[in-house]
Amino acid sequence: MAKGEDIELKEDKIAYDPDFKGPIHNRKCTDVPCCLLFIVFWIGMIIIAAFGFANGDPFRLINPVDSMGNICGELNDGLYGDQRNNSYLFFFDITKCDPVNLNCLQTTQVCVPECPTASKFVGVNMDYDEAICRYTFAPSDNNELEDFVLNGTCAPYQLQSTTFLKRCIPDFSVLTQNFSYILDGNTVEVAGVNLTASLNVLLDFFNTAELSGQVLSDLEAAWVYILAGCAIAVAMAFVWLFLLRFIAGFMVWMTLLGALAGSAAATGICFQQYKEHRDLSNSLPYNLHFNTIAYQEYTFLVLGIISAVVCFVLFVCVVFLRNRIKIAIEIIKEAARAMAAMPSMIFLPIITMGALVAFLIWWIWVAAFLATSGEASFNDPYGLGVNITCTPPADQSEPTNCTFLGYTSDSLLRSFQIYHLVGLFWTTNLLTALSQVTIAGAVATWYWTRDHKNLPWFPIIGSLKRALIYHLGSIAFGSLILALVQVARVMLEYIDRQTRTSQSEFVKVIVKCFRCCLWCLEKFIRFLNKNAYIEIAVYGYSFCHAAVRAFELLTRNILRLAFVDKVGDFVIFLGKMMVACTASVLTWYILKNRSADLNYFMLPVIVVAVFAYMIAKGIFSVFDMTIDTIFLCFCEDCERNDGTAEKPYYMSEKLQRIVGHQNEKPAL
Repeated sequence: MAKGEDIELKEDKIAYDPDFKGPIHNRKCTDVPCCLLFIVFWIGMIIIAAFGFANGDPFRLINPVDSMGNICGELNDGLYGDQRNNSYLFFFDITKCDPVNLNCLQTTQVCVPECPTASKFVGVNMDYDEAICRYTFAPSDNNELEDFVLNGTCAPYQLQSTTFLKRCIPDFSVLTQNFSYILDGNTVEVAGVNLTASLNVLLDFFNTAELSGQVLSDLEAAWVYILAGCAIAVAMAFVWLFLLRFIAGFMVWMTLLGALAGSAAATGICFQQYKEHRDLSNSLPYNLHFNTIAYQEYTFLVLGIISAVVCFVLFVCVVFLRNRIKIAIEIIKEAARAMAAMPSMIFLPIITMGALVAFLIWWIWVAAFLATSGEASFNDPYGLGVNITCTPPADQSEPTNCTFLGYTSDSLLRSFQIYHLVGLFWTTNLLTALSQVTIAGAVATWYWTRDHKNLPWFPIIGSLKRALIYHLGSIAFGSLILALVQVARVMLEYIDRQTRTSQSEFVKVIVKCFRCCLWCLEKFIRFLNKNAYIEIAVYGYSFCHAAVRAFELLTRNILRLAFVDKVGDFVIFLGKMMVACTASVLTWYILKNRSADLNYFMLPVIVVAVFAYMIAKGIFSVFDMTIDTIFLCFCEDCERNDGTAEKPYYMSEKLQRIVGHQNEKPAL
């Protein structure tokens, strides 16, 4: 029985093919229907974009809009629509704005030709002809002005203002000097409005806005140093890849041994502390037992058990699974050699990132048109209910409390927006997958070339051509599957947010379970897609065939996969941290003598650290794909060949020694 099982296992393995010499050249187009579906889908994207361009106006999201839904500074349809001479938005009572959500629905907003240049208050220093009122309303004297203020037709006060995104915002740098009594705890009321408390709240918000301005100023002043820090990050990433060929093993083993020693020490310390706390607890009289001592006692016990388990697992890995760790280390070194042999691969993520940025700019632009393609909606903030909708009057003589709320979407527009969302995920996934297939094809060409001196000129270009000509359908197939899961996650998050206040505890648990399942499903599909793309790049399979073949190959090498994956992730993480830390430290050293020119000296350093990490992530994403490709090629090499003269291995001699096999030397 055991012998039969062994024969069956061998039959599942990849058979030797004397004609196989790496990525095949005689290919055919795969998953053509998916390619056509993607093209048709993009035709739909263009139609939806045309609909948005015809019906929407993204400047409605940028330019200020008054309480009647008119864009300031433009000719609008409807009531009070001609606002071409009124480019700025004035708030009747800015203290009613919500500075957290940037929401001013509780106060009237009108377009004005300019913002107030002096602070004036009704009944104090404002004349009737200086008042700002609703369109077409003008008081004839100060008494009528007070009546208009009481019924909400005119603003009770005007504060010296500055403009921010064409909105009149109080100039607190002036107010704190000339009206300090308002901001120092003295209660000041104007037409029933308590300015003291409200302005202090707004002052906190605009202090934050001032901080934002200082941040932007620092970024502008230090942009050369930030650029230099990014250049340092690129250089350090290449240095790290070069050093990996020599220090990968040292780093991994030192980390494992250090973690083993650390977990052993933690185990001893935790159990020692547990014993001391237990002895202290036992030595106290029964009526003097303290909960704190008991909590600390059990905390050290739990930590000691966890540390002991970690120590045991690490000990098993180091002693019994060291050969698989050696394989993982050598595959990482092979990946570094492959990237050194094909440095042009580094430029691929730059091209991919450029394509992604260009698409995202276009997608956001179309989304802005779609967001403003609906009908304007209004509500009555002074109504007796919540979200009371209303319709602005057609007659200018009628006063109204209707306030512009936003733009509503009907079922057709919502369908267009969901379609546009699917296009976002599908297209970004496809661009990323195209990069992965291209890298996999180039790395596989390097692996399956016995003499690397015979490596084709720019294998990355040949791999890209094969992917575009033959396998765009398969790439679209895998990208669509991932996109559908991502859209499902977004829709679940949206539904959860919309119904969160009315959910029972049971429903909340169910939603969390679904979120967890979708997250796990997305991770699995990403993993399967990546390995399927490698098979597509090497053999030219369709997506489903490639996914099944890759999954079977990986399950036959599950322990090797686990170690290569985790060791690779660890080395890449160290690389990212090294690049980010080195670039930020060097930037700090350069800037330390120039700190007087900046408001926040550490801001450029932090920005460089973030950008350096992102740069390292982009470069090491190529390295990660290279590791996965070489690992899959290594697994196939082990199954295809046996080291004989007829079936020699393609792997390096070091890998051959680790797996316990070597190519036979040719007979003299």
